[in-house]
This record gives sequence, structure tokens and C-alpha cells, in this order.
Amino acid sequence: MFIVSIIPSRGNPNAPEFPFDGLFGLTDVSIRGKLSVKFDQRHPNPKPVDTSSAVVRLVRLDTLNRATVREVVREEVVWLPAEGNSSAKMGEWETDFELLVPPSTPGLSRMGMMLGKVPGHSAATSWKLEAGEFFRLDLPRYPS
Repeated sequence: MFIVSIIPSRGNPNAPEFPFDGLFGLTDVSIRGKLSVKFDQRHPNPKPVDTSSAVVRLVRLDTLNRATVREVVREEVVWLPAEGNSSAKMGEWETDFELLVPPSTPGLSRMGMMLGKVPGHSAATSWKLEAGEFFRLDLPRYPS
């Protein structure tokens, strides 16, 4: 079992906001950090697993009346196996990453304007930084 962590390149790693440079929609926005993959120490016998890729993505969540729309705004592949291989054994590792969001990125918010205050209705836009590994699964094949 792995623990995947996204660590900011500067500032407090426990802060609720991830640091970035730039202004959304006006200038390039740069999000820098480090992706760290470590074995879970609670597992009795950690072993490397076949992995096909590792990615970092910036996701926008628009919520209106408890309905949420999730959209991947930017995605960066930070690790791939050696050329010619579909996967490779991956153990503990770290790598730096940078996501650049240009001002021309469409749909920085799909929220409509809510005129007045409607009881029981709320709207919010939030941003989330995600990371993940994609594991290769060898499933048994059954004759068709």
C-alpha cells in the first residue's frame, strides 16, 4: 500500500491553501510542488507494484444547490515507465512538478449569477489539486 502526498515547493505544507503564482484569467498561474510516494509503514510487507503512470491534476468543483460539477482543468503526467514498456515496478520515489494554467483556459467558473438571496440555495467554486498512480491490473481473460 502506498501513501501519495502533494507537498508545496514553498510555505507550510499543512496550510489549507496550496501556494500558487499568478492571477486566474489574467496571467499564467504556476502551481509548483513535489509528488511523493512512500510505502505505508502499517503494511507488514510492502512491495513495489506495476504502475503505468503517475499524474497531478488541477480540478475545479462548481457546486449549486448540492449538485457538484467536477472538471479537470489541467493534468500533468509526472512519471511514465521506460519507453516500450506498458508498466514498471514502482517503489518509493519523489519528483517535482509544475502545472501552468494560461489565462486563456476556458471556464474558470461556470457559476451563474444568483441575484438576491434564495433560501436553501447556495453556490460555490472550489479548486482541488489531485495526484494518483494508475496500476496495471492483470485480470483473467475468459473466452468469449
